[in-house]
Amino acid sequence: MSDDEYLERIQRVRAYIDDHLSEIDGARDVLEAVDVSYSTIRKQFRREVGVTLGQYISRARTEEARRLLIETHDPVYVVCRNVGYSNDSNGIRAFRKHTGMTMGEYRRRYGEKD
Repeated sequence: MSDDEYLERIQRVRAYIDDHLSEIDGARDVLEAVDVSYSTIRKQFRREVGVTLGQYISRARTEEARRLLIETHDPVYVVCRNVGYSNDSNGIRAFRKHTGMTMGEYRRRYGEKD
């Protein structure tokens, strides 16, 4: 497989994650949806993107949660559901791991002031 083919597949994977974040349970879901085998893409994805596919999904969830916390007044449990966390406890824990604060703390610090 050529480098161009790998890059095209990586772009398909990234686009799928962006478009279906709330529906994804893990990396295998993404790869099945875009018809790419894990063994085929895992090293190339990490080399090109700089993180594993699982880390990429986790970061995408955190970034989307940040946006929703700032731009909406949705409760935390709704934000968690909308970005694909299985429950709010897992979402809050993962968010805190990436940002150093809970979703509530993040919203109070950076959210719109009414």
